[in-house]
Amino acid sequence: MIIDITLNDLKEITSNSDVIGKTFENKAVILCFHLTEKMLNKDFYLDIEKPDGTKFRTQKLTAEDSKINYAIPNSILDISGFMNIEVILQKDDLVEKYPSLNFKIEEAINAIETIPEDNPTLV
Repeated sequence: MIIDITLNDLKEITSNSDVIGKTFENKAVILCFHLTEKMLNKDFYLDIEKPDGTKFRTQKLTAEDSKINYAIPNSILDISGFMNIEVILQKDDLVEKYPSLNFKIEEAINAIETIPEDNPTLV
């Protein structure tokens, strides 16, 4: 599944989906950020907050053809609830933050931590 996210120079951000979940299990969820020309010379990071409050920042992400694709690791999708993602653009000491995007994480088989003990479909 690819979620298209568009940013503009007025610090506005839009997404074509706000749900990640069961419908898309066993497929990578890719966030595709569409950037303006002015953004391409800045370092691009994501601040991610999981539903349990755990926060982390990605490594610097690189643009190709005015887009940045970020494949969300399953370890981020292991808890159902709401996840917040904030785009950070940085050039030297100047840091720009975009409003947070909120995604609902629905429980997905490939993201749960335990496997049921009794599964008749497994031999």
